Amino acid sequence: RSGRVSKLVMIRQATSRTAGSTWTVITSIARTNPEQKRGIAFHQVTPGARASVAGVPVTVLGATGFLGRYVVSSIGNTGSQIVVPYRGNEYSYRHLKLAGDLGQIVPIPFHPRKIDTIAQAVEHSAVVINLIGRNYETHNSSFEDVNVRLAGDIAKVCTEAGVQRLIHVSALAANDPHATSRWAQTKRRGEEAVRKAFPDATIIRPAPVFGPEDRLSQKEATVAKFFPLFPIFGSDSRIQPTWVLD
Repeated sequence: RSGRVSKLVMIRQATSRTAGSTWTVITSIARTNPEQKRGIAFHQVTPGARASVAGVPVTVLGATGFLGRYVVSSIGNTGSQIVVPYRGNEYSYRHLKLAGDLGQIVPIPFHPRKIDTIAQAVEHSAVVINLIGRNYETHNSSFEDVNVRLAGDIAKVCTEAGVQRLIHVSALAANDPHATSRWAQTKRRGEEAVRKAFPDATIIRPAPVFGPEDRLSQKEATVAKFFPLFPIFGSDSRIQPTWVLD
């Protein structure tokens, strides 16, 4: 038992030393760089993975959503510093802090209708990933507002900020130019707006994504749990969903 205690003490001491050195690097670079803003720091390349500071600075728009948490976690394991734009309070992003090492997850306030907040979120990043999308409308957010206008605004701001790579996540339904769904139509027009503002953007069209906390399988599981009969709407259609970790 005493051996276990001593090992635990050694682990805690090693962890505190690592965290302290990482914090020293971040604060020292921030102090020597007068152009540094909002604690976002560029670090020199050092070996390692999650605990390194060797990655590329990345902004993940839509990081607080279902798909975003998996994207942030995957990038965080490479040692990249990730800017996480959020709306609301600290509860919106606090679960993402565990995705990276100390100081590597940088939350920043963001509002989709304020261009200056988009610019602040992407100005220090080499890569921007846009996961923001809307598959249902509200009185504040329409398909046109989110899937088309906002996608175009983000691409335009990235061009002005000199972002090296923009990755726009669309939907598989955008592949059909004759789609009757307004959602699919706006997804396609959003891609056109992105290409117009950022011609070299990478556009990804995933099938419906499923996994823990999704809006696909979880909704069906809830219905099947409380009702003896399970209705199938649009039974003639077929989908091949994508596992979120893929």
